[in-house]
Amino acid sequence: MMNETLSPNIVPNKNRTNMLSRLLATEDIMVEHHTGAPTAAFDVKNRVLVLPTWKEMSTELYDMLVGHEVGHALYTPAEHDGMELPELLDDIAGNGGDIMLVKALLNIVEDARIERMMQDKFPGLKRDFVTAYDDLHNARDFFGIANKDVASLPFADRINIHFKIGNMVTVPFSTTEQIIIDRITNNVNTFGDVVELVREMYPSIQQEMNEQKEQMEEVAASPDGEGESVPMSSENGEETDEEGAGEGASPTSGDDTGDSMEDDTDDGQSADSTQGDDAEGTSTGGDINGEELPDGNSGLTTVDSFEHNMSEMVEDRSYHNSTKYGTLGGHDYKEWIVSPENTWEGMTEKIAEYYGERGITVDRGGASPESIKRELDVKVAKGANLLAKQFEMKKAADAHKRTTVAKTGVIDTVKMVNYKLTEDIFRRNSIVADGKNHGLTLFVDMSGSMSNCMAATLEQLYLLTTFCKKVNIPFDIYGFSSQVPWKQHRNDDEQLECPITDNRQYTEDEHGYKTLIGDEIQPDKGMCLYHMVSSNMKKREYKAAMTGLACYHHAYDKLGGWAIPRHLNLGGTPLDDCIVLARDLVNDFRKKNNLQVVHSIFLTDGDSHGGCVRQSTHMRDGRKVYETKSNGYGNTDFLLGWFRKTTGAKAIGLFLTASPRDMLYKMQRTANYQYDMDTELKKQFTKQKFVNAGEVFGYTEFFILKSDTKVSTASLDDLDTDASFAKMKSAFLKSQNGSIVSRTVLNRVADLIAE
Repeated sequence: MMNETLSPNIVPNKNRTNMLSRLLATEDIMVEHHTGAPTAAFDVKNRVLVLPTWKEMSTELYDMLVGHEVGHALYTPAEHDGMELPELLDDIAGNGGDIMLVKALLNIVEDARIERMMQDKFPGLKRDFVTAYDDLHNARDFFGIANKDVASLPFADRINIHFKIGNMVTVPFSTTEQIIIDRITNNVNTFGDVVELVREMYPSIQQEMNEQKEQMEEVAASPDGEGESVPMSSENGEETDEEGAGEGASPTSGDDTGDSMEDDTDDGQSADSTQGDDAEGTSTGGDINGEELPDGNSGLTTVDSFEHNMSEMVEDRSYHNSTKYGTLGGHDYKEWIVSPENTWEGMTEKIAEYYGERGITVDRGGASPESIKRELDVKVAKGANLLAKQFEMKKAADAHKRTTVAKTGVIDTVKMVNYKLTEDIFRRNSIVADGKNHGLTLFVDMSGSMSNCMAATLEQLYLLTTFCKKVNIPFDIYGFSSQVPWKQHRNDDEQLECPITDNRQYTEDEHGYKTLIGDEIQPDKGMCLYHMVSSNMKKREYKAAMTGLACYHHAYDKLGGWAIPRHLNLGGTPLDDCIVLARDLVNDFRKKNNLQVVHSIFLTDGDSHGGCVRQSTHMRDGRKVYETKSNGYGNTDFLLGWFRKTTGAKAIGLFLTASPRDMLYKMQRTANYQYDMDTELKKQFTKQKFVNAGEVFGYTEFFILKSDTKVSTASLDDLDTDASFAKMKSAFLKSQNGSIVSRTVLNRVADLIAE
């Protein structure tokens, strides 16, 4: 199976995609399209196929490049006789040998082998190879042999021409040379055969190249300057005539020999291209396990000319068409999690300190952490019970749907008296198929813009937690914030040491500014996940966490955000980094609690700021490659889709705003929005306090909630004993109406969890 990702300027047609699928279906290799890649390349060790985005690229040329590289994927090994490519080149060349010439010879012979094998395996490729090479030779003169006497070219060049475009160009060979040509055609079947033949050929070809160089030097040094001389730079920088070489071969040449990230475009190029414009860590000379491949010219016209022409075809890069691949992984999400003990550290003390300093006791309108928790428990109890009832009804209905009735084969003694009237005299059993185990993870935004609705948010959070505990649903609640509890600066003496490991490499300039080397993606150390409460806590731990949560709610509900520890102050909105961390977190949560389904709720009031994926156009995740698809508001849509796909979890979005205009602004970004919906949406938002936008922005279901809506728990008990009948009626109707409004979304959430 193939993982295909496309850069913004490549839109393959159906035939092209089908071709790729057929060719690559035998292995799950990764396919990447890089702006700036001079040619196609295949990393035989990491199994990555890189394709270029040229200025002019026909379907046939695209398929030929793919077919060629797939040939290396299938048939070219990463090493030979325990030697990787750099060592193998040295071994063949010997002391003082021309390594670049050896590499070119390996590429030429190996290309002939794998292209023959690919066309035998996939006969439909033959037309693509013929058409593509016809374009490269006749229309573009990629091999640099126009108006040249092919017979005068070195033997290695003629081998390359014969096996690439021999059907278009007559290539003469001597009797001895023809033996080698026949051997390549009929007897070179393995990479070992390629290496053996190159070992045999290299000394004579090296001698031929040296003699040719001497002849060119003599011509250049003669007083009359007789002879045709087309200057070309050789490996040593000396001028050679046209029979000696082409334009200067760079290390990104294309015939592959089994090297990692080798360039192998079917032209005799060398095999070490970079992975495009932003492939940090891949040198122009090719990097195999830290060993640099040699850089320079091969001295062969067809190889070096093809290399130069290939570099001229690279599409000009710009902000809009550049590609940058980032690799996700290598980090441990647990390092970003602040334990519940550290999350609520100092919270209850701050509340006690606030009232103590002012001398306000509980009996005089003050509060203690214990009384605050009891009060909030009472306040949310009604809503939690109703949600629990809704959930149990949904579960019961689901169980009924899964119930089947079967005969047992045992006679029912009560029914047997009817044996003359009916054959149904056997006992029956009701069989209920096993349902799915569900769990809940919730991530709440702790950004500064949440300050006006934080009390309502924490109240809903407290209610959901109570509901989950009541119906025994495993859950974990986290707050995501850029207000971290660890040191950000050297003078933060009272804060924790940062626990996050960053093994990535950086360069640092004279001003101390660091630049990342490589392409690793890792969430920012300036954000964290505060673990607020969990169903796995022991009774004492759970009570302490819920007390901390109740006090946190009290600080915003009654004290205007005062009496809060420094680390729990509101910060930014690192939503994208939260989603990146949530992927592994949710998968581990499922395994730990033995769950089939996990539902994740993201409760926020805005778009993400920053994010570790924002600088990449594509993200590698294991053997998969994803296009990040930023929409101008970060990568949240893409990351949520990736999160749902890689966890199997439902992602429920609760977006908070007090403004109908903000609600409309959010709705206007949905695909099915029509401006004539404005009036109805405003009416619904004002009356029902929410709008269900459906499956948008990457979420399974997305709700826009009026942020000042709280759980209604008003009851007749709150009325004075001498209240009139009219007041009691009004309070009752208001209570029932408010309960229905505030419970609508939570009931829907309960339904989603029970599904």
